[in-house]
Formats: sequence, C-alpha cells, structure tokens
Amino acid sequence: MQYNQMLKQKEEQAKKAQAEQQRALAAQRAAEAEKDNAEKAKYDAIKAKVDAEKARLANAEQAEKDRIAKAEKAAEELLKAEEREKQSKTAFGGKGGMKKGFLG
Repeated sequence: MQYNQMLKQKEEQAKKAQAEQQRALAAQRAAEAEKDNAEKAKYDAIKAKVDAEKARLANAEQAEKDRIAKAEKAAEELLKAEEREKQSKTAFGGKGGMKKGFLG
C-alpha cells in the first residue's frame, strides 16, 4: 500500500511540476510577445515620424519648385511685355504712323 501511495504521490508531483513548467513557459512566451509588440510599436512610431518628415520635405521641395516656376514665368511675361512695349513705341513713332515693315 505504501508503495502504491508513493507512486501516486510521485506521479502527482511530476504532473504538478510539468503543469508548472508549462505555465512558466507560457508566461515566458507571453512576456516575449509583449516585448516584441512594444518594440514593433516603437518602430512603427519612429517610422511614422520619419515618413511624415519625408512627406513634409517633399511638399516643401515641390512648393519651392512651384514658386521658382511661377517666378520664372512672371519674369518671362515681364520681358515679353517690355519687348512688346518697345516694339510698339518704335513701330508707331515714325512717319505716317505705319508699322515698320508694313509695305515698305
């Protein structure tokens, strides 16, 4: 009888030890998963900041390009206007009020 009880106790202890080991393993896995999730969240936050900064810089560069293009266009229009004004002054400033090059 005592031998059977000892065997039962031994089996119960082995089962308890195994269950405890499984609980510890599950807790360790949960801690690792939590750590991984925290690291991933940190990485995602940093990546979002970097992406936002890249987008801001790209927008700033595009705005600068647009501003330069507008300035160049305005300068070109001013030059054309000055040229037209110059031509109109010389064309109608001469004899008879006819444009130079027109039939003569």
